[in-house]
Amino acid sequence: MRWTSVAVAGAMLLTACGNDATARPGTSGPTTTEAVRVAPDPYADVFDARVVFEADGIEPATLFVPAGPRIRLVLRNRTVDERHFRVKALPADEVLWLHPPEFTAFDVEQMTPEEQAAIGFDPGETDAEHFVHHSEATFMPRKDVSPAGIEPLPGDVHGYTTGHGSEVMVFYALETGRYEVEDPLRPGEPIGTLVVFAP
Repeated sequence: MRWTSVAVAGAMLLTACGNDATARPGTSGPTTTEAVRVAPDPYADVFDARVVFEADGIEPATLFVPAGPRIRLVLRNRTVDERHFRVKALPADEVLWLHPPEFTAFDVEQMTPEEQAAIGFDPGETDAEHFVHHSEATFMPRKDVSPAGIEPLPGDVHGYTTGHGSEVMVFYALETGRYEVEDPLRPGEPIGTLVVFAP
């Protein structure tokens, strides 16, 4: 009789855990709620998210982000290969990629005084390395074709890095739900999941 009670209690606990309709970010319980469409919220705090490409996959394998606020996604690649992070079918808005300054300190030092003046560099005020360090990187609505020939399309949440590189992109996720993450260079199985939750 005692073992029957334990078995029934265990089954009830498993059933309760398996039917979690309100899974919170950071958990792996299934969600059964309908997708919710939201508008971008430019006044909300930016939500930072990070993904690391490892030899055996991505970390975290499941990434949780809110619908509505701007998401700043940083991709870091710890492998020697080009890696992509493309979220399939995610309704998103204002997808922008960070473009660093187009010149290095060496480039600035090799410029003529007229070319230096055109980019705002004054050698009497600072050195080239300090100038480049403080030159503003800009977010652009396009991303160049990758070395492997894959072009992220405007509006797609799709970033890539070359070996040991990094990528920063921003976007608004507009609909709650679970979305597969793929790498076009590694077709077949998804490499991860993006879960967009209601804020």
